[in-house]
Amino acid sequence: MYSLIVDTSHHEHFIGILNEEAALVSHKRFSTPPYESLMSHLEALFNDSKIPLQEITRYYAPCAPGSTLGIRVAQMAITGFQEAHKGLKKQGERPSLPSLVKYNGLYMTALYLKSQMVASNSLLITENGRDAWSCIDMSKPECSEILRVDRESINSAQKDHGIYYIPQLKRWQEPPEKAIHLEYDTRNFLSLFKQLENSKIDQDELLTSNLKYKKWNA
Repeated sequence: MYSLIVDTSHHEHFIGILNEEAALVSHKRFSTPPYESLMSHLEALFNDSKIPLQEITRYYAPCAPGSTLGIRVAQMAITGFQEAHKGLKKQGERPSLPSLVKYNGLYMTALYLKSQMVASNSLLITENGRDAWSCIDMSKPECSEILRVDRESINSAQKDHGIYYIPQLKRWQEPPEKAIHLEYDTRNFLSLFKQLENSKIDQDELLTSNLKYKKWNA
């Protein structure tokens, strides 16, 4: 059985089919607006892989952060596929509805950075409106808290912390001067999906909505 990833949340979009070992069977990357081109790219993906829709038993898609429209388009496409499953069946089998696993891209990037032995006192940030940042403190064991932190606190934090930054489509503000820019790359998440599903963390509830004025200590 196979899984399908649909991630159209950032600058470059990614769709891919995974086998049971979480290895990519086929994938595509594209930059055209997803509301115009996602379905044609998905059709080409299935045609190239020769894997029929009924072989897909799980879907993965982001719930945040990123383009609200892109996230919505991805989830709408998956909902359409789930509906299509109801009319598909193998001979002698009753079709089952594949599950949708949502993930927070900032959280998944933090897990990836920790797997790469990034310094434990680092922070991972991305834009959260005009005057705030979504921030994960990499010193936390599970990176399971995303804070909404004011701009002044993040600028101050770079004195004692390494800062990694993922840009959004709408760049409301400039990141701290010493921030290390990262490209959002869905391929970094593939080996972490099992960890995600075993964590029991509600990905929709990760972000703290209230603004935090946080003093960072070395």
